[in-house]
Amino acid sequence: MFWTPDAIAKVTQLMGPAAGAAGGTQLLHPGLLDAAMQRDAGDRGLGIPGTPAMRYNISVWAKDFGTGDHASFTEPFTVPFMSGFGGISVALMPNDSAYYVFSDNNQFVWTPAVVQSHRLAPMTGGGSDPDPDPDPDPGECTVDELIGNGGFETGSAAPWIATSTVIDSRSWLQPARSGTWKAWLNGFGWTNTDTLRQTITLPEGCTDATLEFWLRITTQETWQVAFDTLTLTAQSQGSTTTLRSWSNLDAQGYTRIEVPLGDYAGAEVTLTFTGVEDYSLETSFVIDDVRVIVP
Repeated sequence: MFWTPDAIAKVTQLMGPAAGAAGGTQLLHPGLLDAAMQRDAGDRGLGIPGTPAMRYNISVWAKDFGTGDHASFTEPFTVPFMSGFGGISVALMPNDSAYYVFSDNNQFVWTPAVVQSHRLAPMTGGGSDPDPDPDPDPGECTVDELIGNGGFETGSAAPWIATSTVIDSRSWLQPARSGTWKAWLNGFGWTNTDTLRQTITLPEGCTDATLEFWLRITTQETWQVAFDTLTLTAQSQGSTTTLRSWSNLDAQGYTRIEVPLGDYAGAEVTLTFTGVEDYSLETSFVIDDVRVIVP
């Protein structure tokens, strides 16, 4: 009957970063969740007469924001939110933060919270730097768009090089973490090897750079043995290093993974995901929203 802060945290995690999964189980329909959270451009819900910036879709409201709301909103974005009787609000920011207020004064005002959240992490990746440097020093670390097609939303692999079946949009089988497309390695249930790789050049100043991506692992394996594996390697200057590895023992919903890349600052490096599946019982390794970040 009454939500608590802990309940709010769990619900916002489920609907946002966890993409509807908990404990390795998909609890919410991926397609319906994407529509409710305004991630499906083809299903934005019902408009609100007289309030063009507002919509309603599958029990979740949404409000559009832009420069008219605050000067720092240099790119438009949408915030899904839920409202309860008397002034209860839960805003689900697209940067995976959340704001809630429990009230009985019949006021539903939370735009200032969006401004503060945007200062923590820009909602769209649009530059909110008030004094951007148009000509950075060659030694500085600039990583914007260093990974091409990191969300796979072009519907094809390039500039990735991938096994033919890896880039996939079948949300009813494996959901994307955001958008529609993702990279789905393995999941066949027979002997199979899938690869996904991209070559980047990391600027010299990027000694603190990190590869960030979201990984989802589902499996039919029941024995506590690593039958199916996913490996991330880095190849640079003729040397190949294994950065991280996972197996069917690591089944999980979408989880953010961070892998340090500082050792490759100033060099060209090829990052390769290799999924290997044995002769029976499928394991799926699903990757989405890949990017290089600097803490």
